Amino acid sequence: MFHTIQKGSLEYLTADALEGAIHCFSTRYGGVSEGQFSTLNLGTSRGDKFENVVENYRILGSAVGFTPEEVVHTWQEHTDIILRVGKSDCGKGLFRNQPDVCDGLITNEPGVALVCFAADCTPILFYDPVQRVVAAIHAGWRGTANGIARKAVEKMIAEFGSRPEDICAAIGPSISQCCFETDIDVPQAMLRAFGDEANAFIEKRGEKYFVDNKGLNKLWLTRAGVTKIDVSPACTMCQPERFWSHRYTKGHRGSHTGIIKPRHEKTRFGSSHLCAFSEPAHRLLGRKAGFFMVHEQVYRQNRRPNAGRAGGCRRGGSLRPGDNRRCDRGLQRHLCLWPCLSEKLRRAPV
Repeated sequence: MFHTIQKGSLEYLTADALEGAIHCFSTRYGGVSEGQFSTLNLGTSRGDKFENVVENYRILGSAVGFTPEEVVHTWQEHTDIILRVGKSDCGKGLFRNQPDVCDGLITNEPGVALVCFAADCTPILFYDPVQRVVAAIHAGWRGTANGIARKAVEKMIAEFGSRPEDICAAIGPSISQCCFETDIDVPQAMLRAFGDEANAFIEKRGEKYFVDNKGLNKLWLTRAGVTKIDVSPACTMCQPERFWSHRYTKGHRGSHTGIIKPRHEKTRFGSSHLCAFSEPAHRLLGRKAGFFMVHEQVYRQNRRPNAGRAGGCRRGGSLRPGDNRRCDRGLQRHLCLWPCLSEKLRRAPV
């Protein structure tokens, strides 16, 4: 399910499927751009003032959880090319050139915010909470016919060892079947790619065809083994005041985005509980290959209710699920743990 987040004049969307990753799908609301770019244009190649675009990233990023300096842009040419990027690529597309054509990006590095653009085409964001991998792709009809959504899943598997059943995806606002009018070439491309299954996503009206590009991308994901998929019902052409639509504006437009960034500051216990460690605890417990392990003995000695107060934690007080408390009076008191945590502690990336 998608949710609309409003902070003052700023508006953006989030998806339940991507819970755990820093992400958003932007709208036109809440920026500083003017004229045909009003107001939250995030595209650098449309003719908007550069300083306005950067300020738009700062506004959106301060609300969502990234900085302009962390972003990496796609360089979209309706291909099926997906690049692995990292911290050394931050700023590409915004503060420096993105020399490589690509319609998709993938990373597992913290501090890297992937950006794909849309204005009728379909933005898709991916998140693997187990391997902490994220991806962002732009799926126009050519990219859809070439299977870019399926290839994003395959690249997550090949590069980072993701499992399809762990991957979550969100298909963002884009032109829906009600407005995606095409000639025969688009249906033919989809039939070549999907076979007869494509017919369920193609409707003929007179001499024209209306294609469900969102549905076809969901079909790719389902075929690839992804089961947790959110699809935005929003049609960019039906809501041109809220989203950029290339067709509606005849090309005189800005760009909205899908943006995703992996979290890295939490450590996971069991299946759903998070607990942060103080830096002294990190040093005492040690780091090894990007992971740290908490001994079950430490957990058992701190798992009772009000562990902070009973164990001598300076802050003390009752604990609730999700509380992150710092205890600094010895190894056995570095953790304030909620008693309903599972008996088994699991390693999780920092």
